[in-house]
Amino acid sequence: MNKQVRQAIVWGSGLLLTGIFIGWGLSQLNRETTVYVNSAQVFSEFHLTKELNGKLSNTQQSRQAILDSMKIQVRSLDRQLQRSPRNTTILDSLAQMADVLRLKSEQFQTDNQRQLETYNQQIWAQLNQYIQDYRQEQGYSFVLGATGNGNVMAAMPDKDITEAVIAYVNERYAGS
Repeated sequence: MNKQVRQAIVWGSGLLLTGIFIGWGLSQLNRETTVYVNSAQVFSEFHLTKELNGKLSNTQQSRQAILDSMKIQVRSLDRQLQRSPRNTTILDSLAQMADVLRLKSEQFQTDNQRQLETYNQQIWAQLNQYIQDYRQEQGYSFVLGATGNGNVMAAMPDKDITEAVIAYVNERYAGS
């Protein structure tokens, strides 16, 4: 083989290898590292959500029991007033108790809403940290929250890591 043919083969081989390495490098750069989770499902299946919802439910039941007891007292005063319509003491007591019941009911509604908001903030703060840790451990560039309301309207099902994230956040929450 003459020198020019050998040089052409070496150059060609070099170009071929360079092309292969560039193609491989570009494929690594374009590697899909964006995944998504169903945010609502992750939130609802997170053990902290269930725990705090249980606490909120217990608190709401206790508050409702107080209101129910007050309603019984109002009904009792109302029955007394029906038997003695001119008794101003009963009338005053009934009006006072009805006002207290209304104010207490409003207060409990406000307290329940405030407690729910506080719990939701706690849950999202913990979920965001766990999902950030998961993203780093798995090497993802982005973990998007999909809810079907405009954030991510459609995506490839194989990019849905919802179940894996639910398992991860619950293991982390449990201390595993």
